[in-house]
Amino acid sequence: DPRSAFSRWLTGCVAVGAVPDTAEVLDMVPVDTVAAAIVALSQAPELLGRDHHYHGDGGLTRAALAAALTSAGHPTEVVAYHRWRELMLADPAGPFAPLAFSLPEHPRPHPRFDCSRTWAAAAGAGVGFPPADERMLRRHLDFLTGAGALSGSG
Repeated sequence: DPRSAFSRWLTGCVAVGAVPDTAEVLDMVPVDTVAAAIVALSQAPELLGRDHHYHGDGGLTRAALAAALTSAGHPTEVVAYHRWRELMLADPAGPFAPLAFSLPEHPRPHPRFDCSRTWAAAAGAGVGFPPADERMLRRHLDFLTGAGALSGSG
């Protein structure tokens, strides 16, 4: 969905040509993978009532993200968080504008969850979590381009 928080964040980064210099990684899991895992795990009686976290394993560093965006035809650099925030907030009609209220003044680390039991249970049900890599990012960029949220990528 081009209106999702992730898509708006990504198109905002492309629009300003920058990603924030933080220690976070871009953790992506395709929605069809999450849906398949939810269905599979919900049908396993021994897993009912347990917490299941559907995050990917690893992901793209901010430097790798900037390089991947640049490689895809969207020149992007890594900039200090405060500068990136200024850029993201500068355009009140920009792609990130509806979520501008959510940008903290200072970067906050995202929580990390131990997903090993979820991945193992999903794998046992035949659902694998693909790596969050440049290939996955390219698929999302292609989707956003096709949806009209981005200009053509390379």
